Amino acid sequence: MTLEIVNQRCIELFFHPRVQAMGWYVELYWQLPDCARCSPLALNTPKVDLIELEVLLATVANTPSWYANKLDRQLPTRSEFIRTAVKHGRLPLLRPYVADSCLAAVA
Repeated sequence: MTLEIVNQRCIELFFHPRVQAMGWYVELYWQLPDCARCSPLALNTPKVDLIELEVLLATVANTPSWYANKLDRQLPTRSEFIRTAVKHGRLPLLRPYVADSCLAAVA
């Protein structure tokens, strides 16, 4: 699995109706390109850890996370912390994006 696959999964989850109902701005999670109305495909520069973001968005969308187990291997109980925060109506602080960190979790 590559970062592009994880990023694509996050984009798909972000545009899920349940996630959209939260009213979150895309700028919370991705650097926006210079275009005023960019397509979701242009969201390729994340601001936060993509594995954590996938767990967060999957929880809100009420779908199984593809990467929760991988996150827990890297940081024990981190996925449960994210899920619990979301279930209590809180938005947990996600780690900043570091390519090496995400690559280790995806591998």
